[in-house]
Amino acid sequence: MFANRLQRQGFRLLVTGSNANLLSSELATHLTGRHSSLVMFPFSFGEYLTAAGDQKTEIEKREALEVYAEQGGYPEPLLKKIDRHDYLRTLLQSTLYKDIIKRFKIRSVQA
Repeated sequence: MFANRLQRQGFRLLVTGSNANLLSSELATHLTGRHSSLVMFPFSFGEYLTAAGDQKTEIEKREALEVYAEQGGYPEPLLKKIDRHDYLRTLLQSTLYKDIIKRFKIRSVQA
């Protein structure tokens, strides 16, 4: 494994990815005793409000809570001001097709 070779050469590595959960057992095998896992969660509602910036009135906070509850606390769309619906659609498709279907060689995707 490339990461293992770099580590043996003295490099300190940080390996990340959306499918880290799927790969964690494989990484643990290759990097025995030289790894630790860090789970990153989406923003809490308080963090979401802080990242949004402006001071909000109670009505604005309620509206923000509705958006947060519907779309989650993913940092990227909020911080980069990108369309949340597109982001979530891409995230779902990427997770399903790249991380699950390819990894487990699922042939009948429709089923």
